[in-house]
Order: sequence, then structure tokens, then C-alpha cells
Amino acid sequence: MKNNNLLIYNILKKSWQIHETNIQSERHVPTARLGHASCSLGNLLYVFGGRQSVDMAESSLNDLYAFDTESNEWMKVDENESKDFVKPSKRSYHSMCALENKLYIFGGNLI
Repeated sequence: MKNNNLLIYNILKKSWQIHETNIQSERHVPTARLGHASCSLGNLLYVFGGRQSVDMAESSLNDLYAFDTESNEWMKVDENESKDFVKPSKRSYHSMCALENKLYIFGGNLI
């Protein structure tokens, strides 16, 4: 079963909840996927790539989304918004980390 739920764990209450999408940001929610990478930077949780099916015949993705933990909204990061943005190739099962205001992506399946 595919889903694109964002689950939030409250450490103090020791409980899980499914994030309810803000109607205005609903069109910016990432599609269901697996084999993606995610990491946080400041108040943003970034999700990059992955694939939409376990069928290896289906191509990987190279989209980048950010979830703002303060506004509780998703946004699609568009390469057209920044002249410095160079979109990495499509990939799944890769790693991503953040350091000093930059995201780093390593490896993955490029098929």
C-alpha cells in the first residue's frame, strides 16, 4: 500500500500522529515514494528523489520538497526559483545530509 503520510513523533508525549496537510500547501505535498532520502536543516525537513514503485522498471525521481515545521506546510523546491540550483540526476536508495546550510547527496541507484 502506497502512502505519502508524514508521521510526527512527539518525544515528550511518546506518541505518533499523522500530519494533516494545510489545504493551501496540499498541491505541494510529495507523491508516495520509497527509496528517497531526507534530512533536516533548521526548521525545514527536505525530501529528495526516490521512486514511486518497487518495480525497478520505473524510473527514479529527482524532485526536492521541503516541509516547514513552523508553518506545517510542504513546498516544492523549484530549480527555477534559484539560479544557483543545479538539479542532481534521478536516483533512489541514496543518502542525504545537511551541513552549514547545504544539502549533500551521495550515491544511490541511478536507474
